[in-house]
Amino acid sequence: MSTSNDIDLKQKVAEYGAFITKTLQPQLQQAVEAREEVERDISEYHALQASLGQIQDELKGGDGNQPIETYTDLAHGAVYCRARLSNPRTVFIDVGLRFFVEMNLDEAHGFVDKRVELLKDVLKHRVELAQRIAKDVEDALDLLQELGEETKQLEVES
Repeated sequence: MSTSNDIDLKQKVAEYGAFITKTLQPQLQQAVEAREEVERDISEYHALQASLGQIQDELKGGDGNQPIETYTDLAHGAVYCRARLSNPRTVFIDVGLRFFVEMNLDEAHGFVDKRVELLKDVLKHRVELAQRIAKDVEDALDLLQELGEETKQLEVES
């Protein structure tokens, strides 16, 4: 025979289960995806920094006015094509919202350094958020397990 406490506990178990699956898990997924996006951005800026360094090395080796031949990425590391930089002393950098600014190599290095530092700060906050949500999920699962055990005890006692 079910008692009022037994019904209340079963209802609480169902509510916590729904809260975990409908609220906490999607929040955790979004936080992890946001963190991964920032990590990808940082990786892309490091690759840009390396490319800028290669261009500077090429300029040091030549007279600086000659075009430079290089490879450029067309499809996120999957497809490359040959490119010719007619003026290798300046580059166009995406500064956000698909706006490109022409910069000399030193300005581009400075911009990339500042952007990476900014992204590292953003990453720190996104990691903390994901960890907080993961802790909330863990706490909710622990509570759900305790409620489930109490429900089983009440069923045995009945």
